[in-house]
Amino acid sequence: MSKVLMLIFFLLLIQIAIGQSNSRAEDNCNDEIKFHYLVVWNKTSKERKINERSREVIVFLDEKAFSEDNLKLLFTHLSKKYPLPNSLDITVETNWEKIPIPNDCEGTGISEQPASKDADDYHWATFFRQGNRKFFRYNPVLKNPNIKTVVITDN
Repeated sequence: MSKVLMLIFFLLLIQIAIGQSNSRAEDNCNDEIKFHYLVVWNKTSKERKINERSREVIVFLDEKAFSEDNLKLLFTHLSKKYPLPNSLDITVETNWEKIPIPNDCEGTGISEQPASKDADDYHWATFFRQGNRKFFRYNPVLKNPNIKTVVITDN
C-alpha cells in the first residue's frame, strides 16, 4: 500500500511541476498575434558590456504582416515579455539584408551604416520604452520619407 501511495504522490508532484511550467509558458503567450515574426537579436546592456541598463531587440517581420495594428500588438507583447531593464529598444525590419548576420561579435552593424539606395523599398519600425513611456516610429508608406509616430503610453 505504501508503494502505491508513494507512486501517487510522485505522480502528483510531476503533475504540479508540469502545470507550473505550462503556466509560466502561457504568461509569455499571446493568442492575438496571428502573423510571423522572428527575434534575431536580444541582448541586454550587460551582455553587450555597456554601462547603461537597457535591452536591444531586433525582429524580422513578414512584410505582409506590416501594419500599425500588428506593430502595436508586437511591441506590446515584447514589452511585456521583456520587462527588464526599463529601457527597451526594438527594431523591426522587413528586409533580410538589414538583419545582422548571426555571430558572436559585438554590435549589430546597423548604426552608422550609409542608407542603401533601396532603403525606402521596405517597411521598418523602431519601438522605444523608457520607464512607462512607450512609443514607436515607422514608415507607413513605401517610397515616402514621411515617418509616423505612435504613442502607446506616455506616463
